[in-house]
Amino acid sequence: MSLMDVALVVGSGAVVLLLALADPKDACYLLAFPIWLVAKDLGAGAGAVAAGISVAIVVALGLTGQIELGALGYAARVAVFSGAVAAGVQARVVQRAAAEGDPLPLLRLITARPEVSRRPEPLSRRELEILEMIATGAKNAEIASRFVISQNTVKTHVGQILRKLPAANRTEAAFRYIELYGAPHPVESQAVSASTAVAATVSSIGGKDLLVMSLTDGRELELPLVDQLRDRVRVGSQAIVYFDQHGREVGWYMPDEELGVDLRHWAH
Repeated sequence: MSLMDVALVVGSGAVVLLLALADPKDACYLLAFPIWLVAKDLGAGAGAVAAGISVAIVVALGLTGQIELGALGYAARVAVFSGAVAAGVQARVVQRAAAEGDPLPLLRLITARPEVSRRPEPLSRRELEILEMIATGAKNAEIASRFVISQNTVKTHVGQILRKLPAANRTEAAFRYIELYGAPHPVESQAVSASTAVAATVSSIGGKDLLVMSLTDGRELELPLVDQLRDRVRVGSQAIVYFDQHGREVGWYMPDEELGVDLRHWAH
């Protein structure tokens, strides 16, 4: 140990002693610094002795009633002192390696086989949309409301997403989304806002998930029909079709049923 290190140990010990008189409970942690210095310059054995002396000081402060720590408090300080010894020993290894020009001591062994990250199975458009909402912290109820599907359907989608990524849970899935696709877009408001609205009548229901709307301005539009509305829509049902400022459909709504379909994510 050099004279400079001796001076640092003595000086830091004096500082710890002064602080201990003012606030013994927090000052105990400062003992880690001289422990680190001893381990760095004299090795693990000397560091362990310094750590033992520090533990004895903490116990003495407790026995004299100057600090009240409890079992967890004592365990925390022992852990800090042990960490200081380990850090000092590592610094000693690095210091010697640098002096000898040997880089090998800086390398650590790995004890587990590294995992190779892989791209997930392809997600469907709907699964990707749901995964993005999961990454924003959305719950199943919010996702179901957003896409006008049942919560059971959302759970099925989530299960498929976790299997394909693969991910153990929603939190891991959210991190996988960010890793693969970047930060998710903020969830839009559940309310659909539009620039224009045109009254319409259901003129036909053709196909499994489509219907035709006859608008009062003369146009006919083929729009999606979701499962939840299939039994409520009839030919002749009155509806309103909403458009954004670019003339794209953003939703259709049946006032009598007080239900409709959000078209903002409709790919057509």
